[in-house]
Amino acid sequence: MCVVCFFVILLFGVSTEPVEAGTITQDFESIGELLGEGGHLTTQLLGLTFTGAYIAEEGSPIYAFWGTPSSGIPHDKAHSGIYTVTDEYSNPGTITVSFDTPVNDLSFYAMDIDSFGNVYETLTAKVFNDTHTLLETITIVAGDPDTGDGVATPVSFSVGGISSLEMSVEASNGGGYGWAFDDLSYTPVPIPGAAWLLGSGLFGLIAVRRGKKSVSRKVMITPEERRQKSCL
Repeated sequence: MCVVCFFVILLFGVSTEPVEAGTITQDFESIGELLGEGGHLTTQLLGLTFTGAYIAEEGSPIYAFWGTPSSGIPHDKAHSGIYTVTDEYSNPGTITVSFDTPVNDLSFYAMDIDSFGNVYETLTAKVFNDTHTLLETITIVAGDPDTGDGVATPVSFSVGGISSLEMSVEASNGGGYGWAFDDLSYTPVPIPGAAWLLGSGLFGLIAVRRGKKSVSRKVMITPEERRQKSCL
């Protein structure tokens, strides 16, 4: 049996099942300690790219919420730990999370989707695939189950193959609002167990084998050449 054929059989014999990467949860505690309140979150977390995202620290509402403690606006509340992620204080808008590898089982907690007087907040979360085709939209309005002042509202998506997440909150009067998200959880899409080997190591082995055969042909001596040398 040739070495290359044996190598192929060995690879498929070892594993053709998908390799599970496991679920990852970003609680933003370590990066929160590093960047501090109001720190700009961009590409510091491996495999993720954020736009419009800033660190908010529990008990420090100046950045996470419009207003001050004396205004009656509640302090920022994390789902776990003391750090969350919110939008820009001076220019609130959409927060985008892009994944280097598509993910499944995407979820997060939205903090403080509530109302004040006749004004209510609405969270809109959208996910897209790698061609930016919309896969699913979730809308949560203050007053829905598990919403309210200081409440962590669970948000989870039923689709897979997600490459980006967009989140935004709007107040019904178009005025100021405060919100944040925490505990972003996702599972990278599994890949075939031996696919990366077949894409690199196997072809490298084939190239080496071909090179050796080419060299061996160059140094071969035919029977006629041997007779000619023996006559010298």
